[in-house]
Amino acid sequence: MKCNKAKLYMSLKLDDALSNRQNRLLKTHLACCKNCQQRWQDLQKQESLFQELSFADPGEDYWDSYHVDLASRFPLRRYVAAAAILFAVIGLYFFQFKAIDENNQLYKLAAIGDREAQQVLLQREKASGSVNKLYFMQNNRFHNVEKFVLQLLAQRKNFESFDDILHIYTYGKEKTLALYDLWQMDTKRALPFVVAALKEDKLYSTAISLLKEAEQTTCNYLCANMYDTPLMWRTLGDLRGNYSLALLNQYAQNNSKEAVIALGKRGSTEAAQILFACMHRYQLREPAVQSLQYLRPFSTEVIHEKIRQDDVVAIELAQRIFNKDTPEVLMNMALHTTHFKQVATTLATMNDHRSVDFFIQLTNYKKYRAMALSALATVDTPRTNRFLLKGLYDEKLHSEFLQALQNSKDTRIIEPIVRVAFRKGLSRLAMNVLLNMPKKEVIPYFIAMLRSSRLRKNAHLALKQLTNEDFGTNQYLWMMWWRRGQM
Repeated sequence: MKCNKAKLYMSLKLDDALSNRQNRLLKTHLACCKNCQQRWQDLQKQESLFQELSFADPGEDYWDSYHVDLASRFPLRRYVAAAAILFAVIGLYFFQFKAIDENNQLYKLAAIGDREAQQVLLQREKASGSVNKLYFMQNNRFHNVEKFVLQLLAQRKNFESFDDILHIYTYGKEKTLALYDLWQMDTKRALPFVVAALKEDKLYSTAISLLKEAEQTTCNYLCANMYDTPLMWRTLGDLRGNYSLALLNQYAQNNSKEAVIALGKRGSTEAAQILFACMHRYQLREPAVQSLQYLRPFSTEVIHEKIRQDDVVAIELAQRIFNKDTPEVLMNMALHTTHFKQVATTLATMNDHRSVDFFIQLTNYKKYRAMALSALATVDTPRTNRFLLKGLYDEKLHSEFLQALQNSKDTRIIEPIVRVAFRKGLSRLAMNVLLNMPKKEVIPYFIAMLRSSRLRKNAHLALKQLTNEDFGTNQYLWMMWWRRGQM
Protein backbone atom coordinates (compact mmCIF):
# COMPACT_ATOMS: atom_id res chain seq x y z
CA MET A 1 0.00 0.00 0.00
CA LYS A 2 1.19 3.50 -0.85
CA CYS A 3 1.01 6.52 1.44
CA ASN A 4 -1.76 8.26 -0.52
CA LYS A 5 -4.01 5.27 -0.10
CA ALA A 6 -3.04 4.98 3.56
CA LYS A 7 -4.12 8.61 4.17
CA LEU A 8 -7.56 7.84 2.80
CA TYR A 9 -7.81 4.70 4.93
CA MET A 10 -6.85 6.72 8.05
CA SER A 11 -9.73 9.12 7.50
CA LEU A 12 -12.14 6.24 6.92
CA LYS A 13 -10.91 4.43 10.04
CA LEU A 14 -11.70 7.40 12.24
CA ASP A 15 -15.30 7.06 11.01
CA ASP A 16 -15.27 3.25 11.48
CA ALA A 17 -15.83 2.82 7.73
CA LEU A 18 -13.04 0.31 7.01
CA SER A 19 -13.58 -3.37 6.33
CA ASN A 20 -11.53 -6.08 8.05
CA ARG A 21 -9.33 -6.46 5.01
CA GLN A 22 -8.69 -2.71 4.78
CA ASN A 23 -7.87 -2.62 8.49
CA ARG A 24 -5.25 -5.30 8.02
CA LEU A 25 -3.73 -3.48 5.06
CA LEU A 26 -3.55 -0.23 7.01
CA LYS A 27 -1.91 -1.88 10.04
CA THR A 28 0.65 -3.55 7.77
CA HIS A 29 1.52 -0.21 6.16
CA LEU A 30 1.76 1.64 9.46
CA ALA A 31 4.16 -0.96 10.79
CA CYS A 32 6.71 -0.15 8.07
CA CYS A 33 6.13 3.60 7.33
CA LYS A 34 7.32 6.13 9.92
CA ASN A 35 5.72 9.16 8.20
CA CYS A 36 2.29 7.51 8.20
CA GLN A 37 2.78 6.44 11.81
CA GLN A 38 3.36 10.09 12.80
CA ARG A 39 0.37 11.24 10.74
CA TRP A 40 -1.85 8.60 12.32
CA GLN A 41 -0.78 9.67 15.83
CA ASP A 42 -1.57 13.31 15.00
CA LEU A 43 -5.01 12.37 13.67
CA GLN A 44 -5.74 10.36 16.81
CA LYS A 45 -4.74 13.31 19.00
CA GLN A 46 -7.00 15.67 17.06
CA GLU A 47 -9.87 13.23 17.33
CA SER A 48 -9.36 12.86 21.09
CA LEU A 49 -9.33 16.67 21.51
CA PHE A 50 -12.63 16.97 19.66
CA GLN A 51 -14.17 14.31 21.85
CA GLU A 52 -12.99 16.09 25.05
CA LEU A 53 -14.75 19.33 24.14
CA SER A 54 -17.92 20.00 26.13
CA PHE A 55 -20.53 22.76 25.90
CA ALA A 56 -22.38 24.21 28.90
CA ASP A 57 -26.17 24.15 28.92
CA PRO A 58 -27.48 27.77 29.04
CA GLY A 59 -30.51 26.69 31.01
CA GLU A 60 -34.27 27.03 30.57
CA ASP A 61 -34.36 30.78 31.27
CA TYR A 62 -32.14 31.42 28.27
CA TRP A 63 -34.38 29.53 25.91
CA ASP A 64 -37.50 31.20 27.29
CA SER A 65 -36.11 34.66 26.52
CA TYR A 66 -34.45 33.65 23.23
CA HIS A 67 -37.26 34.73 20.92
CA VAL A 68 -37.68 38.07 22.78
CA ASP A 69 -33.98 38.88 22.40
CA LEU A 70 -34.10 37.86 18.75
CA ALA A 71 -37.00 40.24 18.10
CA SER A 72 -35.12 43.10 19.79
CA ARG A 73 -32.24 42.59 17.33
CA PHE A 74 -34.61 42.65 14.29
CA PRO A 75 -33.23 45.95 12.86
CA LEU A 76 -29.94 44.14 12.42
CA ARG A 77 -31.53 41.45 10.22
CA ARG A 78 -29.71 42.68 7.13
CA TYR A 79 -26.35 42.26 8.80
CA VAL A 80 -27.34 38.90 10.13
CA ALA A 81 -28.51 37.75 6.67
CA ALA A 82 -25.30 38.98 5.07
CA ALA A 83 -23.22 37.18 7.70
CA ALA A 84 -25.24 33.98 7.18
CA ILE A 85 -24.71 34.16 3.44
CA LEU A 86 -21.02 34.81 3.94
CA PHE A 87 -20.64 31.86 6.27
CA ALA A 88 -22.64 29.67 3.84
CA VAL A 89 -20.38 30.63 0.93
CA ILE A 90 -17.26 30.00 2.97
CA GLY A 91 -18.63 26.65 4.17
CA LEU A 92 -19.66 25.64 0.69
CA TYR A 93 -16.21 26.54 -0.61
CA PHE A 94 -14.41 24.46 2.02
CA PHE A 95 -16.92 21.60 1.57
CA GLN A 96 -16.45 21.67 -2.19
CA PHE A 97 -12.67 21.80 -1.79
CA LYS A 98 -12.82 18.81 0.54
CA ALA A 99 -15.15 16.91 -1.84
CA ILE A 100 -12.88 17.63 -4.80
CA ASP A 101 -9.86 16.47 -2.83
CA GLU A 102 -11.72 13.29 -1.82
CA ASN A 103 -12.80 12.67 -5.40
CA ASN A 104 -9.26 13.11 -6.63
CA GLN A 105 -8.06 10.58 -4.10
CA LEU A 106 -10.77 8.12 -5.13
CA TYR A 107 -9.99 8.51 -8.82
CA LYS A 108 -6.30 8.02 -8.24
CA LEU A 109 -6.94 4.88 -6.22
CA ALA A 110 -9.38 3.59 -8.84
CA ALA A 111 -6.86 4.30 -11.59
CA ILE A 112 -4.17 2.16 -9.92
CA GLY A 113 -6.64 -0.72 -9.52
CA ASP A 114 -8.14 -0.31 -6.03
CA ARG A 115 -11.41 -2.22 -6.16
CA GLU A 116 -12.96 -0.53 -3.12
CA ALA A 117 -12.45 2.93 -4.64
CA GLN A 118 -13.83 1.72 -7.96
CA GLN A 119 -16.96 0.38 -6.27
CA VAL A 120 -17.52 3.71 -4.50
CA LEU A 121 -17.32 5.57 -7.81
CA LEU A 122 -19.48 3.05 -9.61
CA GLN A 123 -22.25 3.56 -7.07
CA ARG A 124 -22.36 7.27 -7.66
CA GLU A 125 -24.98 8.42 -10.10
CA LYS A 126 -23.07 11.27 -11.68
CA ALA A 127 -19.76 10.14 -13.08
CA SER A 128 -19.68 12.40 -16.11
CA GLY A 129 -16.73 14.48 -15.01
CA SER A 130 -14.51 11.51 -14.27
CA VAL A 131 -14.16 9.56 -17.47
CA ASN A 132 -11.89 11.79 -19.52
CA LYS A 133 -9.79 12.54 -16.48
CA LEU A 134 -9.31 8.86 -15.73
CA TYR A 135 -8.51 8.11 -19.35
CA PHE A 136 -5.83 10.79 -19.50
CA MET A 137 -4.46 9.63 -16.17
CA GLN A 138 -4.10 6.20 -17.67
CA ASN A 139 -2.23 7.60 -20.67
CA ASN A 140 0.17 9.52 -18.43
CA ARG A 141 0.94 7.38 -15.42
CA PHE A 142 -1.62 4.73 -14.61
CA HIS A 143 -2.56 1.45 -16.22
CA ASN A 144 -5.40 -1.08 -16.35
CA VAL A 145 -8.23 1.41 -15.85
CA GLU A 146 -10.03 0.98 -19.18
CA LYS A 147 -12.34 -1.70 -17.82
CA PHE A 148 -13.34 0.56 -14.94
CA VAL A 149 -13.89 3.51 -17.30
CA LEU A 150 -16.05 1.37 -19.57
CA GLN A 151 -18.17 0.31 -16.61
CA LEU A 152 -18.77 3.94 -15.72
CA LEU A 153 -19.68 4.79 -19.30
CA ALA A 154 -21.97 1.82 -19.80
CA GLN A 155 -24.06 2.90 -16.80
CA ARG A 156 -24.91 6.24 -18.35
CA LYS A 157 -26.15 5.06 -21.79
CA ASN A 158 -26.25 8.38 -23.63
CA PHE A 159 -24.70 9.74 -26.81
CA GLU A 160 -21.78 11.27 -24.97
CA SER A 161 -20.98 7.90 -23.38
CA PHE A 162 -21.19 6.15 -26.77
CA ASP A 163 -18.60 8.56 -28.19
CA ASP A 164 -16.35 8.07 -25.16
CA ILE A 165 -16.52 4.27 -25.50
CA LEU A 166 -15.86 4.59 -29.24
CA HIS A 167 -12.77 6.66 -28.40
CA ILE A 168 -11.51 3.92 -26.08
CA TYR A 169 -12.32 1.26 -28.71
CA THR A 170 -10.33 3.18 -31.32
CA TYR A 171 -7.25 4.07 -29.27
CA GLY A 172 -7.35 1.84 -26.20
CA LYS A 173 -6.41 -1.77 -25.51
CA GLU A 174 -9.70 -3.13 -24.14
CA LYS A 175 -11.23 -3.41 -27.61
CA THR A 176 -13.31 -6.52 -26.90
CA LEU A 177 -15.05 -5.05 -23.86
CA ALA A 178 -15.50 -1.68 -25.59
CA LEU A 179 -17.05 -3.38 -28.63
CA TYR A 180 -19.48 -5.27 -26.40
CA ASP A 181 -20.46 -2.06 -24.57
CA LEU A 182 -21.02 -0.22 -27.86
CA TRP A 183 -23.36 -2.98 -29.02
CA GLN A 184 -25.30 -3.06 -25.76
CA MET A 185 -25.66 0.72 -25.68
CA ASP A 186 -26.92 1.29 -29.26
CA THR A 187 -27.08 -1.71 -31.62
CA LYS A 188 -28.03 0.24 -34.72
CA ARG A 189 -25.32 2.84 -34.25
CA ALA A 190 -22.70 0.23 -33.33
CA LEU A 191 -23.42 -2.09 -36.29
CA PRO A 192 -20.88 -0.52 -38.73
CA PHE A 193 -18.13 -0.67 -36.10
CA VAL A 194 -18.90 -4.31 -35.21
CA VAL A 195 -18.87 -5.27 -38.90
CA ALA A 196 -15.56 -3.45 -39.35
CA ALA A 197 -14.18 -5.42 -36.37
CA LEU A 198 -14.61 -8.60 -38.44
CA LYS A 199 -11.44 -7.60 -40.30
CA GLU A 200 -9.39 -8.09 -37.11
CA ASP A 201 -8.70 -11.72 -36.23
CA LYS A 202 -8.63 -11.01 -32.48
CA LEU A 203 -12.10 -9.44 -32.55
CA TYR A 204 -13.71 -11.72 -35.14
CA SER A 205 -15.28 -14.23 -32.75
CA THR A 206 -16.65 -11.44 -30.51
CA ALA A 207 -18.08 -9.55 -33.47
CA ILE A 208 -19.74 -12.68 -34.91
CA SER A 209 -21.35 -13.54 -31.58
CA LEU A 210 -22.82 -10.01 -31.40
CA LEU A 211 -24.00 -9.98 -35.02
CA LYS A 212 -25.87 -13.26 -34.52
CA GLU A 213 -28.23 -11.35 -32.21
CA ALA A 214 -29.32 -9.15 -35.14
CA GLU A 215 -28.86 -11.51 -38.08
CA GLN A 216 -31.39 -9.98 -40.47
CA THR A 217 -30.15 -6.43 -39.90
CA THR A 218 -26.57 -7.63 -40.36
CA CYS A 219 -27.36 -9.44 -43.63
CA ASN A 220 -29.12 -6.39 -45.05
CA TYR A 221 -26.21 -4.15 -44.07
CA LEU A 222 -23.66 -6.52 -45.65
CA CYS A 223 -25.63 -6.80 -48.89
CA ALA A 224 -26.04 -3.02 -49.08
CA ASN A 225 -22.49 -1.95 -48.16
CA MET A 226 -20.15 -4.92 -48.67
CA TYR A 227 -21.74 -6.91 -51.49
CA ASP A 228 -19.66 -9.69 -53.05
CA THR A 229 -16.62 -9.12 -50.85
CA PRO A 230 -14.68 -11.93 -49.13
CA LEU A 231 -15.71 -10.52 -45.73
CA MET A 232 -19.40 -10.69 -46.68
CA TRP A 233 -19.21 -14.37 -47.69
CA ARG A 234 -17.19 -15.28 -44.63
CA THR A 235 -19.66 -13.55 -42.32
CA LEU A 236 -22.71 -15.09 -43.99
CA GLY A 237 -21.11 -18.49 -43.56
CA ASP A 238 -20.50 -17.96 -39.83
CA LEU A 239 -23.85 -16.40 -38.84
CA ARG A 240 -25.52 -19.86 -38.88
CA GLY A 241 -29.11 -18.51 -38.85
CA ASN A 242 -32.07 -19.24 -41.10
CA TYR A 243 -32.10 -15.80 -42.73
CA SER A 244 -28.47 -15.98 -43.84
CA LEU A 245 -29.01 -19.60 -44.99
CA ALA A 246 -31.90 -18.52 -47.22
CA LEU A 247 -29.77 -15.68 -48.57
CA LEU A 248 -26.89 -18.05 -49.42
CA ASN A 249 -29.35 -20.43 -51.08
CA GLN A 250 -30.61 -17.58 -53.25
CA TYR A 251 -27.06 -16.65 -54.29
CA ALA A 252 -26.22 -20.31 -54.98
CA GLN A 253 -29.19 -20.57 -57.33
CA ASN A 254 -27.65 -17.65 -59.22
CA ASN A 255 -24.46 -19.76 -59.71
CA SER A 256 -22.36 -17.99 -57.08
CA LYS A 257 -19.32 -20.11 -56.21
CA GLU A 258 -18.58 -17.93 -53.18
CA ALA A 259 -22.02 -18.72 -51.76
CA VAL A 260 -21.43 -22.45 -52.28
CA ILE A 261 -18.11 -22.23 -50.41
CA ALA A 262 -19.75 -20.24 -47.59
CA LEU A 263 -22.41 -22.95 -47.23
CA GLY A 264 -19.63 -25.38 -46.38
CA LYS A 265 -19.19 -23.57 -43.05
CA ARG A 266 -22.82 -23.85 -42.00
CA GLY A 267 -22.68 -27.29 -40.36
CA SER A 268 -26.28 -28.38 -40.95
CA THR A 269 -28.30 -30.90 -42.95
CA GLU A 270 -30.16 -28.05 -44.68
CA ALA A 271 -26.87 -26.65 -46.01
CA ALA A 272 -25.84 -30.13 -47.21
CA GLN A 273 -29.12 -30.49 -49.11
CA ILE A 274 -28.60 -27.14 -50.84
CA LEU A 275 -25.05 -28.13 -51.77
CA PHE A 276 -26.20 -31.47 -53.16
CA ALA A 277 -28.68 -29.63 -55.38
CA CYS A 278 -25.72 -27.57 -56.65
CA MET A 279 -24.03 -30.82 -57.77
CA HIS A 280 -26.41 -30.94 -60.74
CA ARG A 281 -24.85 -27.72 -62.08
CA TYR A 282 -21.56 -28.25 -63.85
CA GLN A 283 -20.01 -24.89 -62.93
CA LEU A 284 -20.77 -25.43 -59.22
CA ARG A 285 -19.90 -29.13 -58.96
CA GLU A 286 -16.31 -28.85 -57.78
CA PRO A 287 -16.86 -26.14 -55.11
CA ALA A 288 -19.97 -28.04 -53.98
CA VAL A 289 -17.91 -31.22 -53.51
CA GLN A 290 -15.33 -29.30 -51.46
CA SER A 291 -18.03 -27.80 -49.25
CA LEU A 292 -19.74 -31.18 -48.81
CA GLN A 293 -16.42 -32.61 -47.65
CA TYR A 294 -16.32 -29.96 -44.90
CA LEU A 295 -19.85 -31.01 -43.91
CA ARG A 296 -19.02 -34.72 -43.93
CA PRO A 297 -21.25 -35.79 -40.97
CA PHE A 298 -24.24 -34.04 -42.55
CA SER A 299 -23.41 -34.61 -46.22
CA THR A 300 -23.06 -38.42 -45.85
CA GLU A 301 -26.56 -38.52 -44.40
CA VAL A 302 -27.92 -36.68 -47.45
CA ILE A 303 -25.87 -38.83 -49.85
CA HIS A 304 -27.21 -42.06 -48.30
CA GLU A 305 -30.76 -40.79 -48.69
CA LYS A 306 -30.15 -39.93 -52.36
CA ILE A 307 -28.50 -43.32 -53.02
CA ARG A 308 -31.63 -45.03 -51.75
CA GLN A 309 -33.51 -42.93 -54.29
CA ASP A 310 -31.20 -44.30 -57.04
CA ASP A 311 -29.57 -40.93 -57.73
CA VAL A 312 -26.53 -41.53 -59.92
CA VAL A 313 -24.89 -38.26 -58.79
CA ALA A 314 -25.02 -39.43 -55.17
CA ILE A 315 -23.56 -42.82 -56.17
CA GLU A 316 -20.62 -41.16 -57.91
CA LEU A 317 -20.18 -38.62 -55.11
CA ALA A 318 -19.87 -41.47 -52.58
CA GLN A 319 -16.44 -42.20 -54.07
CA ARG A 320 -15.16 -39.00 -52.44
CA ILE A 321 -17.46 -38.56 -49.45
CA PHE A 322 -18.33 -41.64 -47.46
CA ASN A 323 -18.26 -43.16 -43.99
CA LYS A 324 -18.32 -46.66 -42.52
CA ASP A 325 -22.02 -47.10 -43.41
CA THR A 326 -21.72 -46.09 -47.07
CA PRO A 327 -20.56 -49.53 -48.42
CA GLU A 328 -23.53 -51.21 -46.79
CA VAL A 329 -25.95 -48.66 -48.28
CA LEU A 330 -24.45 -49.20 -51.75
CA MET A 331 -24.50 -53.00 -51.45
CA ASN A 332 -28.17 -52.92 -50.47
CA MET A 333 -28.91 -50.90 -53.61
CA ALA A 334 -26.55 -52.75 -55.97
CA LEU A 335 -28.99 -55.42 -57.15
CA HIS A 336 -31.94 -53.04 -57.36
CA THR A 337 -30.40 -50.07 -59.14
CA THR A 338 -30.28 -49.21 -62.80
CA HIS A 339 -26.73 -47.89 -62.26
CA PHE A 340 -24.98 -51.10 -61.19
CA LYS A 341 -21.78 -50.17 -63.00
CA GLN A 342 -21.46 -46.89 -61.04
CA VAL A 343 -22.23 -48.70 -57.76
CA ALA A 344 -19.57 -51.33 -58.47
CA THR A 345 -16.99 -48.68 -59.36
CA THR A 346 -17.75 -46.72 -56.19
CA LEU A 347 -17.51 -49.79 -53.98
CA ALA A 348 -14.20 -50.77 -55.59
CA THR A 349 -12.64 -47.37 -54.83
CA MET A 350 -13.51 -47.70 -51.12
CA ASN A 351 -11.30 -50.81 -50.75
CA ASP A 352 -13.54 -52.07 -47.95
CA HIS A 353 -13.43 -55.75 -46.93
CA ARG A 354 -17.22 -55.93 -47.02
CA SER A 355 -17.31 -54.80 -50.63
CA VAL A 356 -14.67 -57.45 -51.52
CA ASP A 357 -16.86 -60.15 -49.97
CA PHE A 358 -19.83 -58.75 -51.85
CA PHE A 359 -18.07 -58.91 -55.24
CA ILE A 360 -16.77 -62.42 -54.57
CA GLN A 361 -20.34 -63.54 -53.96
CA LEU A 362 -21.50 -61.82 -57.16
CA THR A 363 -19.06 -63.87 -59.26
CA ASN A 364 -21.41 -66.83 -58.77
CA TYR A 365 -24.04 -65.02 -60.87
CA LYS A 366 -23.43 -64.88 -64.59
CA LYS A 367 -25.33 -61.60 -64.94
CA TYR A 368 -22.97 -59.76 -62.57
CA ARG A 369 -19.77 -61.82 -62.94
CA ALA A 370 -17.96 -59.67 -65.48
CA MET A 371 -18.66 -56.47 -63.55
CA ALA A 372 -17.72 -58.10 -60.22
CA LEU A 373 -14.42 -59.41 -61.62
CA SER A 374 -13.67 -56.00 -63.09
CA ALA A 375 -14.29 -54.40 -59.70
CA LEU A 376 -12.11 -56.98 -57.94
CA ALA A 377 -9.32 -56.27 -60.41
CA THR A 378 -9.19 -52.65 -59.23
CA VAL A 379 -8.83 -53.78 -55.60
CA ASP A 380 -5.21 -54.89 -55.70
CA THR A 381 -4.92 -56.80 -52.42
CA PRO A 382 -3.47 -60.26 -51.63
CA ARG A 383 -6.94 -61.58 -50.88
CA THR A 384 -8.43 -60.55 -54.24
CA ASN A 385 -5.37 -61.82 -56.11
CA ARG A 386 -5.62 -65.22 -54.39
CA PHE A 387 -9.27 -65.44 -55.33
CA LEU A 388 -8.58 -64.53 -58.95
CA LEU A 389 -5.70 -67.00 -59.22
CA LYS A 390 -7.89 -69.72 -57.82
CA GLY A 391 -10.37 -69.02 -60.58
CA LEU A 392 -7.67 -69.66 -63.21
CA TYR A 393 -7.96 -73.37 -62.54
CA ASP A 394 -11.60 -73.35 -63.62
CA GLU A 395 -11.42 -74.28 -67.30
CA LYS A 396 -14.73 -72.56 -68.03
CA LEU A 397 -13.89 -69.29 -66.31
CA HIS A 398 -10.09 -69.02 -66.49
CA SER A 399 -10.13 -66.50 -69.34
CA GLU A 400 -12.46 -64.16 -67.42
CA PHE A 401 -10.36 -64.39 -64.27
CA LEU A 402 -7.17 -63.86 -66.26
CA GLN A 403 -8.71 -60.77 -67.85
CA ALA A 404 -9.44 -59.41 -64.36
CA LEU A 405 -5.74 -59.70 -63.43
CA GLN A 406 -4.60 -57.39 -66.25
CA ASN A 407 -3.85 -54.42 -63.97
CA SER A 408 -2.48 -56.30 -60.96
CA LYS A 409 0.98 -55.32 -59.65
CA ASP A 410 1.36 -58.15 -57.14
CA THR A 411 4.60 -60.01 -57.99
CA ARG A 412 3.41 -63.11 -56.15
CA ILE A 413 1.11 -63.96 -59.04
CA ILE A 414 3.95 -64.09 -61.64
CA GLU A 415 4.71 -67.81 -61.32
CA PRO A 416 1.04 -68.91 -61.49
CA ILE A 417 0.53 -66.70 -64.56
CA VAL A 418 3.61 -68.19 -66.24
CA ARG A 419 2.16 -71.64 -65.74
CA VAL A 420 -1.10 -70.46 -67.26
CA ALA A 421 0.79 -69.04 -70.24
CA PHE A 422 1.68 -72.55 -71.39
CA ARG A 423 -1.99 -73.43 -71.66
CA LYS A 424 -3.42 -73.38 -75.13
CA GLY A 425 -5.38 -70.23 -75.91
CA LEU A 426 -4.28 -68.30 -72.80
CA SER A 427 -0.71 -67.38 -73.72
CA ARG A 428 -1.52 -63.91 -75.07
CA LEU A 429 -3.67 -62.95 -72.06
CA ALA A 430 -0.98 -64.23 -69.70
CA MET A 431 1.71 -62.28 -71.55
CA ASN A 432 -0.31 -59.07 -71.19
CA VAL A 433 -0.60 -59.61 -67.44
CA LEU A 434 3.16 -60.18 -67.13
CA LEU A 435 3.99 -57.05 -69.12
CA ASN A 436 2.41 -54.94 -66.36
CA MET A 437 4.74 -56.42 -63.75
CA PRO A 438 8.13 -54.91 -62.72
CA LYS A 439 10.76 -55.54 -65.41
CA LYS A 440 13.35 -56.98 -63.09
CA GLU A 441 10.92 -59.65 -61.93
CA VAL A 442 9.51 -60.84 -65.27
CA ILE A 443 12.47 -60.66 -67.71
CA PRO A 444 13.99 -63.99 -66.52
CA TYR A 445 10.64 -65.69 -67.11
CA PHE A 446 10.38 -64.33 -70.65
CA ILE A 447 13.94 -65.54 -71.36
CA ALA A 448 12.93 -69.01 -70.14
CA MET A 449 9.89 -68.96 -72.46
CA LEU A 450 12.21 -68.71 -75.48
CA ARG A 451 12.71 -72.47 -75.16
CA SER A 452 9.06 -73.11 -76.04
CA SER A 453 8.38 -73.07 -79.76
CA ARG A 454 4.78 -72.04 -79.09
CA LEU A 455 5.71 -69.10 -76.80
CA ARG A 456 9.00 -68.07 -78.43
CA LYS A 457 7.57 -65.42 -80.74
CA ASN A 458 5.47 -63.72 -78.06
CA ALA A 459 8.34 -63.92 -75.55
CA HIS A 460 10.71 -62.27 -78.06
CA LEU A 461 8.27 -59.40 -78.66
CA ALA A 462 7.79 -58.92 -74.92
CA LEU A 463 11.56 -58.77 -74.29
CA LYS A 464 12.01 -56.15 -77.03
CA GLN A 465 9.23 -54.06 -75.51
CA LEU A 466 10.62 -54.29 -71.98
CA THR A 467 14.38 -53.84 -72.68
CA ASN A 468 14.62 -51.94 -75.99
CA GLU A 469 17.19 -54.59 -77.01
CA ASP A 470 16.93 -57.24 -79.73
CA PHE A 471 18.94 -60.44 -79.65
CA GLY A 472 16.39 -62.35 -81.70
CA THR A 473 15.02 -65.60 -80.35
CA ASN A 474 18.44 -66.80 -79.17
CA GLN A 475 18.01 -67.68 -75.53
CA TYR A 476 21.80 -67.84 -74.89
CA LEU A 477 22.43 -64.26 -76.05
CA TRP A 478 19.56 -62.94 -73.98
CA MET A 479 20.82 -64.80 -70.92
CA MET A 480 24.39 -63.46 -71.33
CA TRP A 481 23.05 -59.91 -71.68
CA TRP A 482 20.94 -60.33 -68.55
CA ARG A 483 23.84 -61.69 -66.50
CA ARG A 484 26.11 -58.78 -67.54
CA GLY A 485 23.39 -56.34 -66.46
CA GLN A 486 23.06 -58.06 -63.07
CA MET A 487 26.79 -57.79 -62.42
